[in-house]
Amino acid sequence: MKQSTLIIMLLFAAGSAFAQISVTSPAAVEVVRSALEYSAETIQDPWDMNARTDFSWFVFDQVSGSRSNLSDISFSSSVFSAKATSADPNIYILETPMPGTCNLGRTGAGFPIDADTYTKLAMRMKLSADSIGQFFWSKGTIYDNFTWSNGFSTDAGWRYYLIDLVALGAGGEAYGNPPEPWNGTVTAFRLDPGNSQVDMDIDWIKLVKEEPSLYRSVQWTGAAGNVDIYLDNDQNAANGCLGMVACNISGNSYNLYVGALSPETIYYVGVAEHGSSTLAYSSGYFQVNDIPVLSFISPGAEGGEDFAEVKLGDGWDMDSLNDIDTTEYITNLGIQNVSAEDLEGNSLGSVRVLKGTSVASTSPAVGDPMVFLLHENFRGTDTPIESDKYRILVLKMGLPGNWDLVGGSVARVVWRLLGESESNVSKDIVVRHKNPTPVINAIIADMKTLPLEEGAGSPSHSGWNGLIGRFRIDPHEFSDPKDFYIQSVKLAAFERADATYTIRWSYADNLSTSATLAFYYDTDHSGFDGVEIVSGLDPNSGEYTWNTSALPEGEVHIYAVYSDGMNSNRTYAPWPIVVEHAAVGEAILALNRDLLYFGAIQGFVHTKPQRILIDNIGSGTMSWTATSLNDWVGVTPGSGTNSGVVEISINPAGLSVGNHLGYVRIAADEATNSPLVITVNTTVYADMSSTIGPWGTMDIPDQGAVVYGNIPVSGWALDEIEVEQVQIWRDPISGEPVHANGYVYVGDAVFVEGARPDVETAYPGYPLNYRAGWGYMLLTNFLPNSGNGTFVLRAIATDKEGRTAEIGSKWIVADNASAVKPFGTIDTPAQGGVTSGNSYVNFGWALTPQPNMIPTDGSTITVWLNSVPLAGHVNYNHYREDIATLFPGYANSNGAVGFYVLDTTAYANGVHNIAWSVTDNDGNTDGIGSRFFSIVNTAAPGSTSTANTVQGMGTIPTMEQLKMMLPDLSAVKVEDHSRMDGGRLVCASGEFNQVVLSTRVMEGVTVDLNPDQRPDARFSGYLQVGDELRRLPIGSTLDTQNATFYWRPGPGFYGAYDLVFIDNNHKLVKRIRIAVR
Repeated sequence: MKQSTLIIMLLFAAGSAFAQISVTSPAAVEVVRSALEYSAETIQDPWDMNARTDFSWFVFDQVSGSRSNLSDISFSSSVFSAKATSADPNIYILETPMPGTCNLGRTGAGFPIDADTYTKLAMRMKLSADSIGQFFWSKGTIYDNFTWSNGFSTDAGWRYYLIDLVALGAGGEAYGNPPEPWNGTVTAFRLDPGNSQVDMDIDWIKLVKEEPSLYRSVQWTGAAGNVDIYLDNDQNAANGCLGMVACNISGNSYNLYVGALSPETIYYVGVAEHGSSTLAYSSGYFQVNDIPVLSFISPGAEGGEDFAEVKLGDGWDMDSLNDIDTTEYITNLGIQNVSAEDLEGNSLGSVRVLKGTSVASTSPAVGDPMVFLLHENFRGTDTPIESDKYRILVLKMGLPGNWDLVGGSVARVVWRLLGESESNVSKDIVVRHKNPTPVINAIIADMKTLPLEEGAGSPSHSGWNGLIGRFRIDPHEFSDPKDFYIQSVKLAAFERADATYTIRWSYADNLSTSATLAFYYDTDHSGFDGVEIVSGLDPNSGEYTWNTSALPEGEVHIYAVYSDGMNSNRTYAPWPIVVEHAAVGEAILALNRDLLYFGAIQGFVHTKPQRILIDNIGSGTMSWTATSLNDWVGVTPGSGTNSGVVEISINPAGLSVGNHLGYVRIAADEATNSPLVITVNTTVYADMSSTIGPWGTMDIPDQGAVVYGNIPVSGWALDEIEVEQVQIWRDPISGEPVHANGYVYVGDAVFVEGARPDVETAYPGYPLNYRAGWGYMLLTNFLPNSGNGTFVLRAIATDKEGRTAEIGSKWIVADNASAVKPFGTIDTPAQGGVTSGNSYVNFGWALTPQPNMIPTDGSTITVWLNSVPLAGHVNYNHYREDIATLFPGYANSNGAVGFYVLDTTAYANGVHNIAWSVTDNDGNTDGIGSRFFSIVNTAAPGSTSTANTVQGMGTIPTMEQLKMMLPDLSAVKVEDHSRMDGGRLVCASGEFNQVVLSTRVMEGVTVDLNPDQRPDARFSGYLQVGDELRRLPIGSTLDTQNATFYWRPGPGFYGAYDLVFIDNNHKLVKRIRIAVR
């Protein structure tokens, strides 16, 4: 930048003096390569005073011990300007590493100076008075090692300085140590422009290598004596010059280090008699080629996939208080807009921020405002941070007021792993700010390498590993109340590549002759010695798509090597990319639940292991691992392929009375949604007196019901530890032997997982609440007097401690003498049994009252799986001695047994329901038997069943997504299985636009969701429990191809079930409530 500091002196110059000197060189235009230069090569940003970040933020320090003693600071028109407020003005060109901080950003910790290479400092500076300048440097930090140089003269007015730092020498050391020479690695560098109270302007600074080939000879004739040499960007002395470059030079030539000059302008040489202001100009000029610089956009500094956006469904962009989980020690919290700047000094305009005020601390403590982006008591347990993937922190925040590093201008990041009770606390993160406009810092860090406070300063030293359930930002440490601003927080993954990756960049170069660019990659981010990706690119093109299909999987670091024909440069991308080749298909990890409750009595009993079903509901192959994150939580097995079952157990021996949270991590590298986390919520009681024992109900049959054949008996039961069994008993008839409890044993009920969501919702913290519903199929024909008479049924629950409680009773009238419908039961699978394979044999038996018979070919016996009739019929008419003996004289007594071969591999893993329906030759039909059983196959996925047994992240819509859809008010066609009457149309009604239906256990309904044949309708279905969507009830099936829902509720189901069916192609929601009684 040209300034008119010499105008007045030049106007009075004598014309005869001007004519005596002739500058003979440079005589033509010569473009000179720039010397190798630290800031352009190491930082990729020359110290050209275009931004505030060209200097350390210490220039704005007016409070702490490192104050700059400067005022009226500005970076304007590419010139730094300031006024000294004392005789010790100082400017940190390279900010020192600071003990106790993370040393992020542009500091000597990350960008050290190679003092053996860069030995000369060139700059253009203007002072208001003559003075003495000095440099200070450190090879550690300025707090333990600080050398100052000998002084050098600084003159009033614009002046070019070229200082040999080695020759200038060390003058002393601040801590009594031997002064360090300018060599080796320098991590802090300071300029003191003068030792007096001066005004200053600095146009540019270059720290360069000594390169003799870049000197040029300035020559002149006709001088009467010694001369002064100036540089100018034109040949017009009347408008001033750029500044003196050499003073009192003898002879007829001067060796000028042209390569050390700034490339911002051209340089004519002006020569004047020493002390004169009359200039003679060269006919030619020098021009310095600039060093090209490149900045990567992809891979960029802010990384790739954002955790909050992808996993939470809403980025931490502070558009709502819902972006955060909770806060502590903060008042006046809200979302506001503030006018702000970035660190460089650019206006950001009006910025939306999370703004709050810290609560005052009590001395000597510092303030500790806490913003929890994630907390295990809120979203952190269900959606923890996978630390191996999401590791790049991008924190955009600011503070008001002047910078006070000692007083509290530091933030921290604090996090806690699932399964741990203590948190990791980072070292201080320096937050730069100044009056009057808020400054938004873009703080970027690799959480894997972010340093922790030493010793007890960080209660945990686990680091950024495992699953993170608690993640918070402490925005400052001022003791007095102080505002803060958080614009956004991002936890990003490294960018991913499969078959291709597009590299993007920005490139700057003002004087180019034959620019070229090449990309390379390596695996260690060191040495620029990797494998070539491509060469011969035009660096101005800004984009290149790299074929990565043949690259091995793993992390690779990309770097660029580029030249403008004279100067070359190179730089690494800020982060690696991860090469991941997609497997055939896409695996999706799914669990049947992600929260388990356990109970324990100290030194006595605890809840039994609980099973979690793991499945791959995608199309790829998946190998999974199951890992406990707590030493008191067990999980077995630890690995598997595609589908399987793990058992989760607790060992409460070392746990204190109270509540404890444990976690199990289920991970699969091939799964798009890995990992998933299972929370193990455990309550420990001191003794039995702290618990009340089992309780519950018997809901069906109805009191006084007249029954025959198979009837369901069901209800629910819970306990603080575990209900081990529910047994059905009955009152004895006259003379009948009884048990010690005074009753006659009938049978054991089976617990039915997912049958009673109403109970699970009403009692959310109790162990095994998801299988509180119990059911028993009572074949009344086995009751005394051939199943005829009045009987009292009682349900007695036994808990883990051995306590029993009668939880309900009903009296019934059995009238099998009048029965005309078939009866019987299913023998295999057992209630709650586990099946697998493609040839599982389902056994049962059936009879019908005389005089009727069941066709012996089994053509009227149908097997129902998940409420859908299966193809073919039961292979019937097989003899079994016990049935023939118990029920003699029936038409089928000697051939009552049948079987059906079931291919379980055609169905999804999980709990299913199987039942038979039997029709005799007179048209009498009834259901016999109903069993809940589990299918567990480990083959690759490919199920055709829609049995609703698994749920995975990303497979079930959120309630928020549901609310965005319109109601589907079209009618449905309902067919009751008990009537088989061809169906009836039912329309939605009421406040919630629901279709309301009812059925009985073992009867069921078939619902055509699209009887009007709406084109392209394709439904998915869910059970709504509170504000959560789950898979449809166990034993039901949604045929998506035919838009038909089937459900024959088995024993254990009772109450109202709110079903939601979504027409995904039309974004319509149909709600159906089915009351089971």
